Amino acid sequence: MIKIVSSWTNPGGSTVALIDLCNLFNKHGMHAVFYGTEEFPSDKCKYKKIKSFDDINVSYTDNIIIHNIVPQSRIPAKKVILSMHEKHSLPIANELASGRKFNFDSIHFITEEQRKWHCIFPEESFVIGNYMNLGFTLDGKQPTGCAGVIGTIEPRKRTFESVQKAISDGYNKVLLFGTGNQTYINSIINAFPGKVEHRGYAKDKKTMYWSIDKVYHLSRWEIACLVQGECKILGMPFEGSEFCPDYPIWTEEQIISAWKDQLK
Repeated sequence: MIKIVSSWTNPGGSTVALIDLCNLFNKHGMHAVFYGTEEFPSDKCKYKKIKSFDDINVSYTDNIIIHNIVPQSRIPAKKVILSMHEKHSLPIANELASGRKFNFDSIHFITEEQRKWHCIFPEESFVIGNYMNLGFTLDGKQPTGCAGVIGTIEPRKRTFESVQKAISDGYNKVLLFGTGNQTYINSIINAFPGKVEHRGYAKDKKTMYWSIDKVYHLSRWEIACLVQGECKILGMPFEGSEFCPDYPIWTEEQIISAWKDQLK
């Protein structure tokens, strides 16, 4: 059995990526369950809400994929893989240089650029891209005159600057899709009276993308921005910052084959 465990299961790119990965495993007959402490994934994949990691029954035949968690001792499983979706929030090389012991067998990175940033050798890690299953196209979409800013609404993502750039480019309406600190959200709305609308987390991605003509994402740093990848697949215009590097899109067949090799 595959057990995916994350300390962060609120809305966000890493959570969506792990939900999609769990669904992909189960689609291909690889029994998988996603574990976390929030309700958000509960209706999106095979998911179990827990209070702590200790609530999970682990077998020696299990493959454990952990995210944003550093175990204090070796988990008694077949394999333990740290899945990295970040840069600065968990700088692995710094931790290793300090002499800290990591209790996992390998590290999963989303892109080669991410692995190089962390200074991790290939023999200690592997690269597999995120699975993005949109299930729709933009064929027949008509212009709406609206721009979109998608993702967690926070200063690090430079949501304010993204909205500002969209308006300076001539958009009279910018739709914010995502969750975040309400004070920060209100400050953006108040800065551009009548031009910004907060739509919250978009449960229906087709409706979201069909409501906008271009996505702005001027984040301070990204690994493999999920929204950027979705825009590439859909052919949706996307404007990112210099910290949103382009990256290859993996096919479903490539992803499932690579994960089977790692988990065997």
